[in-house]
Formats: sequence, C-alpha cells, structure tokens
Amino acid sequence: MGNKELAVTVTVIATIGCLFGELKNPNSGVSPITGKPYRKASVVTGPERERYLALARSWASKLWVTNETYVGHIMQDNRPIWDPLPGFWTNTFEKCQKILVTRNATGRNIWQERITVEFQFDLAKGEKRCKFVFWDDGSERLIAVRNYFYQDPNVPYTYGVWKPLRTNGDEARKKAAEYAAMFGVSNLWDATKFDLCSSSFDGVWSLNMQARANGYPAIFPVCIKMADLPGYPLGEWYNSTYEIPTNLPEKVVLTAEEGKRKGSEYLEQYFPLREMIPNITFVTNRLEYRIPNYNYIRPADESGFADPETIPIGSYHLVWVNTFKKPDHPGYFSFIVIYVDAVTGEMLGGDD
Repeated sequence: MGNKELAVTVTVIATIGCLFGELKNPNSGVSPITGKPYRKASVVTGPERERYLALARSWASKLWVTNETYVGHIMQDNRPIWDPLPGFWTNTFEKCQKILVTRNATGRNIWQERITVEFQFDLAKGEKRCKFVFWDDGSERLIAVRNYFYQDPNVPYTYGVWKPLRTNGDEARKKAAEYAAMFGVSNLWDATKFDLCSSSFDGVWSLNMQARANGYPAIFPVCIKMADLPGYPLGEWYNSTYEIPTNLPEKVVLTAEEGKRKGSEYLEQYFPLREMIPNITFVTNRLEYRIPNYNYIRPADESGFADPETIPIGSYHLVWVNTFKKPDHPGYFSFIVIYVDAVTGEMLGGDD
C-alpha cells in the first residue's frame, strides 16, 4: 500500500460496517444533502414491503441466477470441504419464506433512512443470508448488497494459501467494472474519479475504492467483493457516492509546505505518545475532504482519541492530510495522520 493510501482502507471498512449495522434516528435536523427534514424511522407499510421485495428479487435474478453455489461444513487436512448446490438460485428468492423488510437509519449520515430487505435461507448445514439496502428517498436506489454465500472462500483452498483457482486479477477488475456499471457507476477505473485504496485476494476478491470530488480524494467509498468461481459471483457491493454533498468547499489558502509545517507543529503539541515524537518523520501530504474527528485536540481519554459522539455529522472540510512515520515499534500502527484545514490552518484531528 502506498503512502497516499494510508488511513483510507480503515475508514472504508468502518463505513461498510456501519451500513450493515443500525443506528437510531436523531431527534431533529435537516439533511445537508437533500435539505429536507428527515422523518423518524417508521414501520414499513404493506405496499412498501411488496415494492422493495420485488426490487430485491429483480436484482437477485440479474446477479446470481447463473452462478455456482457451494456450502462449506468441515475441515479435512486443513482444507475446507464444500458441497455444491447445483441450480440453487433457480426460484430461490421467490420461494424464500423467511424475509425481513425494515426501515432504519444506518451509516455515518444517520439522517438518511434505508430500506433493508433480508432473505434468510435454511440449509442442512446452517443458515445463510442475503441483504439488499435501498436509499429510502423514493428513488429506489440500491446502495448495498451482501450475499453471505460469497462472503467467505467457497472453493477448497489449502488453509492460508490464497491463490485463485478459477479466476485472475485482470478479469476480476473487468468484472468489477461491469458490476459497478449495473449499479450506476460507469467510470470505476477512471483515475480522475476514483482512487484504488486496496486490492486483495484471500479466497475472495476485495476491491476498495475511494471517490474523488472536485478533483480531491474524499471518504466516499465504493467497495466490491467477488468469489473465486466462474462468473465472479458478487459477495458484496457498497456505493456511497450518492452521499457526496453538492456544496463541498473548494477554497485553498495554505500551500503544501505550510500544511506540512502546521501539521508538524500540531503533532509535536498534541500527539499523546510524547516519548515517540523526536523519532517521528514526515512522509507526505495531500489535499482531501475529511470530516473532523478532533482526535488529540479533544481527547476523551489517555489514548488521545475524541469521543465520536461529539463529531459533527456531515461537516466536510478540505484539509491537508499530513502523513508521518512512527519509529519501528511492535504493536503500533506504523503511521500517523494529522488533519489541517486548508483555509484556516486549524487542526481538525488525526489518526494513528
């Protein structure tokens, strides 16, 4: 992973984790994206349930009907044993009896309600699920999918030896672009629109992208996972580009050198591991859109991290993200980032 990609993958993972979790709606407020007051989460009506259920089934028929399916059960000589389920997806979603359709507020922008459709499949060797998440704004926009059949390696690898058996990296990138286009993202590999934050294979192809806004990296991830099976069946899709505000700041006053100087000063002033500071070295900096987290300057405890409940929702700033390298030390994440507002020079937090 290159220096410019530091601290991005963790944010991407955290964002996806929030999406498939659940948060309470706030008591009051207006969405900074739509400008409309949100409404309290309510029970899904009968017509809504039927509409979103039909949408989910329609997407399922596009995504998996021709894909191979396996279910794993035991380990033998450090190899998982997978039983094929031929023709499993034929009418499976139509026949499924255990279906949950819920409205909730999830993710980092909790004023945005989502409709989640979850199918639960009872198998002889346990239960598997498949989730579809729609943005509840009347657009019927599908923003996330998670098919648990393809979340874990589902071909027989030697444990810990992750070499693709039925797919390859070049074709995985092409298939990722095809999936993205299906979901309305037509320029996945355009470097002016997205940065590739991480690409990995551990039995499942995982590609984590970060959108750009006004030419600058912004923490709005697009993520995809695909199984090592013919057709690259989709395990997960998440797209947050619909969240990008239309009024992001563009003004820059501080130069890169000024941003570096401010970042170094703040590091020396606020970083909690005081004994480490003399051996910390500057690596690089660049402009990015970030939400202030106020770590180190508003510490909630000895770790130096701020209380996440105090972080303003949806307050995006254009900042100089200064990356520093810690001295080699077991148990420490290797890098520190310090956020400096590109206009005011104010410290807005950091991470390590």
